[in-house]
Amino acid sequence: MAELVNPVLALFGGLLLVLSLTSGLIKNRWFISEPTVALAFGVLIGPQVAGFVNHSSTQEELITFLDHLARITLVIALLDVATDLPRDYLWRQRRALTIMIFLVMPLMWLTSSLLAGLILGLPLLVCLAIGAIVTPTDPVIAHSVVSGKIARKSIPTRTRELILAESGANDALAHPIVMLPVLLLIHPDQAWSDWFINILLWDVIGGAALGALAGALAGKLLTRVRKSEASDEASLLTVSVTLSLTILGALKLAGSDGLLAAFAAGLVYNQFVAKEFQESREHVHAALRRLFELPAFIVLGIVLPWEEWWSRGWPIWLFAIAVVLFRRLPAVLLFCRWIEPLKSRSESLLVGWFGPIGIAALLYATIVFKKTGMENAWIVGSMVIMVSTVIHGVSATPLTRIFGRNHSHSPASPAEEDASREPAENQNR
Repeated sequence: MAELVNPVLALFGGLLLVLSLTSGLIKNRWFISEPTVALAFGVLIGPQVAGFVNHSSTQEELITFLDHLARITLVIALLDVATDLPRDYLWRQRRALTIMIFLVMPLMWLTSSLLAGLILGLPLLVCLAIGAIVTPTDPVIAHSVVSGKIARKSIPTRTRELILAESGANDALAHPIVMLPVLLLIHPDQAWSDWFINILLWDVIGGAALGALAGALAGKLLTRVRKSEASDEASLLTVSVTLSLTILGALKLAGSDGLLAAFAAGLVYNQFVAKEFQESREHVHAALRRLFELPAFIVLGIVLPWEEWWSRGWPIWLFAIAVVLFRRLPAVLLFCRWIEPLKSRSESLLVGWFGPIGIAALLYATIVFKKTGMENAWIVGSMVIMVSTVIHGVSATPLTRIFGRNHSHSPASPAEEDASREPAENQNR
């Protein structure tokens, strides 16, 4: 994949310049998200269309490259989402997030697995693995959906926060779901013990604890350094990005997954960040996100396996569309009455629809392929990612506008949002 680096860097610079100058126009007038533009750009310059960028890598080399790219992109996105949330959000919305993670997400997994069996006719464990790959909601695309002037104007703060929080949490906590069928496929005799010890105890609980510790240390150091004369405000604004990369490298060296650790680190780090510093950080991170996230979609567009898709025929296309339509929306509607931030049926429909599949699914597809050699993980997974990126990217702005027209909403201040939550929370006690 080395031959992709220089061409992609050269072409990406031009695309980023165009997106920087026309971001508002793209979101407000063209009704399309930046990840969708980046993906389409990758397809355009790739071997299937213009042929400006080609690669001669083996499938194993390609998967390894995508694994590293997706992991770095996702860890940065997860920590960024965590630091964007209000400090007390997880505690205040603990019931809603518990339902979304422990009821809605497993139902999304089972629904996707069932569709894989019905449409693709694959064996049970393969269906469960593919269903797990496409279960997590992507924080990269989700962030692009709920950001911008139209989203802030049309969608209540509580709804945007729920989409962001759930996209971050379920990405990190999808790891045990993905690894269970993988372990059952590669060594069924000891799969459950390995899953409990290595995945649940070490990756999930251990990773979260180590990430929280790293976030606390970084937050305390930041607070202390900011008070000293030697502090450089511009450099300090990038601390959370460097923290995410440090956690990723350290946890991988320790043999653990860094996704949940990065999310936990962001949540704890956020407790130490002053409000005025947080506001300055948001502008810096908006720019940094593009530098890390958009290249991933460009590279994905270049390497999409079109020939394999065409050879599989209509079932793989039908499966991808069915997953986008039925994987998440019915599950959210089933439990929406108990998800307190969702005040109306239309808000439930909005949250149920905006469950994009992107970089998180790409990472889990590469993990499954590397551990099992299952080509369907990459071929089917990439198809679902492409379809979801396009459909959710194109529908985000129009549906947000429709939602805003049908529900007059003015963005509430944090105090107003808190006040609106208190009666419901008191009733639940």
